[in-house]
Amino acid sequence: MSITEKSCGAVIYHVNTADEYEFLLIQSRSDGHWGFPKGHMENSENEKETAIREIKEEVGLSVSFVEGFNETMAYDLSNGNHKQVTYFLAEAETINVVLQEEVSAYKWLVSESAENQLTFDDEKALFNKAVQSLRRESRDEILHYKIFLMRKKTGFLSLRIRLHKNIKYLIM
Repeated sequence: MSITEKSCGAVIYHVNTADEYEFLLIQSRSDGHWGFPKGHMENSENEKETAIREIKEEVGLSVSFVEGFNETMAYDLSNGNHKQVTYFLAEAETINVVLQEEVSAYKWLVSESAENQLTFDDEKALFNKAVQSLRRESRDEILHYKIFLMRKKTGFLSLRIRLHKNIKYLIM
């Protein structure tokens, strides 16, 4: 009788100093494959709680999830069991990785390099969906910039534009 194992994890990114997305890949100590942090779900946890715990355990990072990204992969294991893995997209709050015993190495890589480093095709497909989601989010932010014209008492117009998490002011 086959058993379904449930795991959760995340495609983790940060924005580097050149304003490029870099993605965290980890190498499994047991078989050497490159992938994303993930781990087994415990009875009382929901999927996001599992992902948060596993990310903290495997790489020592705290993350913030990008809303709306939730992808599930399924595959058969060599022991005859079936594995289901749910991945989220998450932004790292810091990039200071602390590896645990089950992880032998890590890399922060830009998109193309990250895709090439991944071992399995299904994780490459997942990664491409995550990248598309980030690109869509960036486009949506551009389309939804909140622009306010405010007349100051001095008679100048101030244009306030919300860019990502920063507020910038332009005097016209």
